Amino acid sequence: MKKAFNKAHSFREMWEEERRKSLWDHKAKLNIEKLAEKKPSTVQLERKMMFYKSLVLEFDEMPKERNALFICVYFGNVINSFKNQAKEWLDKHGNVMRIIGEKELIDIKKGKITTY
Repeated sequence: MKKAFNKAHSFREMWEEERRKSLWDHKAKLNIEKLAEKKPSTVQLERKMMFYKSLVLEFDEMPKERNALFICVYFGNVINSFKNQAKEWLDKHGNVMRIIGEKELIDIKKGKITTY
């Protein structure tokens, strides 16, 4: 019985990885709107977007059920929650890239930026 409990309890650790915990960082979510003002490079934004896209793909591939001897644990709802958070971060970074692109386009049209 204890062996089954320990195995089921170990499943929790996979959700506590640092890169997954960052999906729930509300302070960072509030700061993402300010990110457009800092004008990060497209390479920086693309790296972040690739990171979140890889998490989405990772969650897609995860088994929804895990067995700990005679205990079956269903993770479908947890996986969907984490996947939705990763998608939200992906969308937020894509939106920052769009905002920066729109501002640069306006500057180009006004003649403020002449070379790249």
